[in-house]
Amino acid sequence: MFVARRRHGPIFGSVMSKRSRLCLFILAALCVANLGYRLWASWGLISIDANGAPLSTVIANIQRQAGIRLRTNLPADTTVTMHVRKASLVHALEVLSATTNSSWNVSYFTAPDKGSIETALTSLAASQQPEGWQRFSFGGPRGVAGEFEQGVADPRVDPWKPKLAAEGTLHAYLQQAALMTSAQFWAPEQWNPAVPRPPKEDEVRKSVASLTKTVRGTTAEVFFLRGRPQMAAAAEQDTDSAGADRPTRGERGDRGNRTTMTSDEMRKAMEERALAQIDRLPKDQRAAAIAQLDERRKFWEELAQLSPEERRAKMAEHMEQVMNSPDAAARMESGSTKRSAMQTADQRAQRYKGYLDRKRAAMN
Repeated sequence: MFVARRRHGPIFGSVMSKRSRLCLFILAALCVANLGYRLWASWGLISIDANGAPLSTVIANIQRQAGIRLRTNLPADTTVTMHVRKASLVHALEVLSATTNSSWNVSYFTAPDKGSIETALTSLAASQQPEGWQRFSFGGPRGVAGEFEQGVADPRVDPWKPKLAAEGTLHAYLQQAALMTSAQFWAPEQWNPAVPRPPKEDEVRKSVASLTKTVRGTTAEVFFLRGRPQMAAAAEQDTDSAGADRPTRGERGDRGNRTTMTSDEMRKAMEERALAQIDRLPKDQRAAAIAQLDERRKFWEELAQLSPEERRAKMAEHMEQVMNSPDAAARMESGSTKRSAMQTADQRAQRYKGYLDRKRAAMN
């Protein structure tokens, strides 16, 4: 028995040693996997704790955490107070735009070389329209689908189903992408190469990259935070300029020299855009959205049969009904409340003071 214990003792100890090493290895692997999962789950989420911080610092933090390019025409020393923790990029941008009284969008710049894109971005950051560039934009989600949307979606993942363009050029496909998605698109006016075939259906960021590769150019995806005061000043300088939300296409800068659409073409284009937005809604909301779209289609068809005088009267009546609609008032109130909730107490107080001042001025 004594000999047997001496003979099997080391073997038993060796087995236990292997089991211990195996357990330690499994434990270490689980710890690494757990850490990896936490990093993966929080990748791209934004945490900002700013109290009167410079806008440039906040933008740098968002760029680093989200891995994006974010530009603005607001002064770099604009103070920002915002607090978000592990928020989505879209929510963080919504809070940032609310606290800086601005708006944001995603733009895709396509050009023969990177230098041209950087020059255009420099102009935009200085609140100037890039010389020799053309913008394609139909604004953000609106209309029938916009009434049903909950929150704000990431424009980069909007689905784009390219169709064969009659012109078969880069500008024609960028105009098509602007119609079907909520992103903006820029390209040099004089650079409009032929596109042999439309890009494949995909998220707009991927389809644009494929389209640019086809014409042997380069593209940049840029988030842009645009100050509202600058937007208002631009509108005063040129009342016919194509702003961020106007549904016409092919403008050159903001001077209004753009390709126009007939009323019938515009109606079809906006209907196609509405259908594309409805496709992105949850299934249980699509039926109601399509029903509203059908009602609006009938209204426009009836309007087309009227004389110009009757059409103006009908439109005025329709707009009055819309403005007095409880549903419309509820949507406007909801949007205003949501944005106010993202602002600081001082900003809400200033906003209320402005409202009272305007009300007194109107009464006087």
